[in-house]
Amino acid sequence: MYTELNKNLIFILVLFYLLFNVYIKKYYNIVIFVLMFSVLNNFITDKISLLIGIYCIIISISIVKHFHLLENFESNTDTPPKEQLAPPQKKKKTIKSIYKNVIDELSDNLIAKYVDKTKQDKPTDISTRKVDMSDLIPTKSELSSSKIKGISLDKEELNKPIVITNDNFIIDGHHRWYIHKSKSKASSVEDNDKNFISCTIINCSIDKFLKKISHFKRDYNSKTLGKFQIDKNKINETQKALSIIKKNISIIENYNNELNKLNII
Repeated sequence: MYTELNKNLIFILVLFYLLFNVYIKKYYNIVIFVLMFSVLNNFITDKISLLIGIYCIIISISIVKHFHLLENFESNTDTPPKEQLAPPQKKKKTIKSIYKNVIDELSDNLIAKYVDKTKQDKPTDISTRKVDMSDLIPTKSELSSSKIKGISLDKEELNKPIVITNDNFIIDGHHRWYIHKSKSKASSVEDNDKNFISCTIINCSIDKFLKKISHFKRDYNSKTLGKFQIDKNKINETQKALSIIKKNISIIENYNNELNKLNII
């Protein structure tokens, strides 16, 4: 039935299977193989057929046992991994380093003039609405406690809209924002309206705004200085007035020194 070559190949295959299980330390597979051979040996006289049958049975059991791995492999080809399905994390909004020094130079007067000029030139770039205070991002790291106290007592000042960019960075009104936010947190009454604050919104991002207001400040100061005319006569008069003041001071100092020399008892 079996040639010598067939028999040798079968023995090599069984031997390889046993050695492989020793290598991967799956000793229970070897035990099962030996037990099955011992039991079925009493019923099957053809040892080669017996070895082939046991080998096929064990391989079939291994395939069924590990079928879930094949299912996982197939499902992974259709469905992207969990990492791809997870929603992307929001990036923290930041200000470009080249514009950070501009923030320290912002004054209430400069911002007010910029807003007024923008309203005149392009009204659609300025809007007013209420915004959730928790969504706002401060651009100042320090606040004045005395200013907070003063604004808290001035209802008119406190209720003025704060100025923000369209990406929710606070440009002006940090103290008002802080006071309103503190009051909202301290309030025991649930009122969603208290979480919102009136805002004048400049329709551009923080980086674009800082770039625009830098140019606005430079142009505004340049035009203002250009209107100022130097009058040489006024300069000469000022110099003469200073000379007279210096002379009078010198006279007063000399008179004071003479008084100090008097030995009055």
